[in-house]
Amino acid sequence: MFETDNKNLYNILGSDTIARKKKIRLIIIGVATLVLIVIIIIIIASLNKKSSSTQPSDLNGDTQKDKLPQHMVTGYWHNFCNGSTNLKLKDVPSYYDMICVAFTGNTATPGEVTFELDSYLASSVGGYSKEEFIQDIKDIKSKGRHVIISVGGANGRIVIDSEKASDKFASSLIEIIKEYGFEGVDIDLEGSAVSGTEYIASGLRKAHDEFGDDFIITMAPETYYMHKAEGLMGAYYRLATKIKDILTICYPQFYNAGGDIGYNDFNARYPSQSFITSLATMYIENGLRPDQMAIGVPAAASAGGTGYISTDALKEVIYSLVYKKELDGFTPPREYKTLRGVMTWSINWDGTQNYAWGKSMSELMDSLPIVDRGSERPEQDEKKSDETDDKESDNTSDSSEDEGTGDIPAWDSSKAYFKGDKVVYKGKIYEAKWWTQGDIPDEQDQWGPWKYIRDA
Repeated sequence: MFETDNKNLYNILGSDTIARKKKIRLIIIGVATLVLIVIIIIIIASLNKKSSSTQPSDLNGDTQKDKLPQHMVTGYWHNFCNGSTNLKLKDVPSYYDMICVAFTGNTATPGEVTFELDSYLASSVGGYSKEEFIQDIKDIKSKGRHVIISVGGANGRIVIDSEKASDKFASSLIEIIKEYGFEGVDIDLEGSAVSGTEYIASGLRKAHDEFGDDFIITMAPETYYMHKAEGLMGAYYRLATKIKDILTICYPQFYNAGGDIGYNDFNARYPSQSFITSLATMYIENGLRPDQMAIGVPAAASAGGTGYISTDALKEVIYSLVYKKELDGFTPPREYKTLRGVMTWSINWDGTQNYAWGKSMSELMDSLPIVDRGSERPEQDEKKSDETDDKESDNTSDSSEDEGTGDIPAWDSSKAYFKGDKVVYKGKIYEAKWWTQGDIPDEQDQWGPWKYIRDA
């Protein structure tokens, strides 16, 4: 009996010990699970925080993230009245792929930028509220077009000459962009305002990091400041190269300038077509990509002091750069088929001539070839162009065999042809799709300047 009772007692105590162990084990598992859950929550929160700091900020919930057109038309919109056409953003014609809102204001605090709609402009267009302006930006972006804010201008007095000013520039710019829904910033600092190159570049990087790689950064330098030189004369060139990895477009102001030295020491007379082509070539060959270069000109003679160029002459400039064509004594060293396009001062001045400039340039951009940017290489372009030149020299004599048909003359390699011109070559009639010179009609693919019409 005693042994049995001891055994029973042992069993009772043992059973209780096992139960306690199971209970302790369950408690440990529970605590471990809770710790694991807390760790997971912390990790997720950390990742979300990191993601929010590296991913583009949501600009008013309607950011247009599509890539920019390979060839595009950009224009400035006046947030002021100056005798040109006053209009709301929603009234800017669709010829313009990107609108630069001109300009930010500034305060006495170095680097701080501000923005608000001009009251005189608002009154001149029958009222224009901040809410309507923001809605216009959203609507434009929803249609695949783009709106950015421009800093500076001829009357801009912003000073960015220290790290503190750079931080203030970045923070105030970011605040404006988030408030209004702009997709990027244009730098249009003039004169000594661009002297703080290091600090301007630093501020732009902070803004880029806030919104991500789709953030648009453009600049509109006066040609005087785009030299590969020290001091103020090279300020914009240094800025462009310092932010080359995040720079979207550079559209130099090829107006209100003076004679200069272009690519390969070319004497760039001003104003002239070769002034534009030789300097644009120099900027590209000095380090900018062709897709980072656009040509900035006035939309009307009244828009700039000097340097106005007709749309026909501007077309020839673009074709010269894109297709490596001699123009006004200058020939680019290679084809710049991804040349970004054109910019104008301004949409409002274009409005005084029923937007003829924008319409013409939009048609021009649509006529340019679309290329695979990943496959384009300067060496290949140059080699291809050299081979084309060789073919032209080998085949120039072929045109002499054609006598033309009726009113249609034989193709002449030395003659410049314009859109709609017809020629006879090797018994066939071709029509020019745009300005061309020296391009052999029967050696063109679908992107070439000639279109086969019929046999002669």
